[in-house]
Amino acid sequence: MNPHNFGPDSFDESSVYGAQRPGYPSPSVAAGPVRAWIGFMQSGGIRRVCCLLDEELAYYDDLLGQYRRAFGPAAVCHAPIADYCLASVDTLVQVILPFLTTADAAGEK
Repeated sequence: MNPHNFGPDSFDESSVYGAQRPGYPSPSVAAGPVRAWIGFMQSGGIRRVCCLLDEELAYYDDLLGQYRRAFGPAAVCHAPIADYCLASVDTLVQVILPFLTTADAAGEK
């Protein structure tokens, strides 16, 4: 079984990965599943997190703060995108792609 539905963006990708949110599918997530998610990501060499959660952030007690404490403030990007929607061009070009470009240049997953 693949924890957190974690995997590379494509078969030949070595920098960008995707995963389900911590505690999925629960709408009320305690600290334990968040710690487990963070630990799993760190053990897999993940050094940066681009969080796309929008309304789902209400399921957590300061999820972005937990990410920032675990990965460092500069290693966390928040680009909220409504569930089942695509990112706007502005969000993609001004927020997500620069974050991923910086990670790739630093060799960070």
